[in-house]
Amino acid sequence: MITKTTLEQEGFQKIKQDLLFVMSAFKEMLTSLGEQDLADVLPWINETVSAPSWNLSDERLAQALGMSFELLNLVEENTATQFRRKTETHLGLDAIRGSWAETLRVWREAGIDPKDMVDLLPKINVMPVLTAHPTEAKRVTTLEIHRELYMLLVKRENPVWSTTERAGIRAEMIALLERWWRTGEIYLEKPSLESERNNLMHYFGQVFPEALRLTDERLRAAWGVAGFDAE
Repeated sequence: MITKTTLEQEGFQKIKQDLLFVMSAFKEMLTSLGEQDLADVLPWINETVSAPSWNLSDERLAQALGMSFELLNLVEENTATQFRRKTETHLGLDAIRGSWAETLRVWREAGIDPKDMVDLLPKINVMPVLTAHPTEAKRVTTLEIHRELYMLLVKRENPVWSTTERAGIRAEMIALLERWWRTGEIYLEKPSLESERNNLMHYFGQVFPEALRLTDERLRAAWGVAGFDAE
């Protein structure tokens, strides 16, 4: 029997496996560039890590560790997405905490009339707030690399790939990691107003429209699962 606990256990195991995959690719990339000293101190991939007299202000070390934690974040995001999908498939839409389906179920159990729900939903006001925090001043090119790496993680999960094709996916990841390493993680100078504006327009033009479409789609699905009239 599939339970939320078993799905969570699968998720933790997936994080370990995917993290090992991306970190081994990262280590191979650094080794190929002659950065063996950095490759030997990467977290999660080295069984034993020597403790050389590193200067904590060493930019190379800071970049290597920063990229390692960004890779962990990508792995966890992908696993969380897969966990939600499996939970919905095996346990139902309302098994996702904070989802529309769960909210509608709670409202229904509380005795709220569906007509009152329909009257309330148009009155909900959601206002996105986009900030330019200094710690998030990543280069646009780096954000694009993050996205490409994420898509490779997703692509790798398809069981139809041959051994050769899987090796090709890994080679693509190593190439992306090298681009990331050579590009750097953050701006060394304060971003201009134009670059900040372009970054915001990316969200308005590319991210928000799709997010709104998916939210509307999931609300419709949750409404049907709750047993309410489609109208």
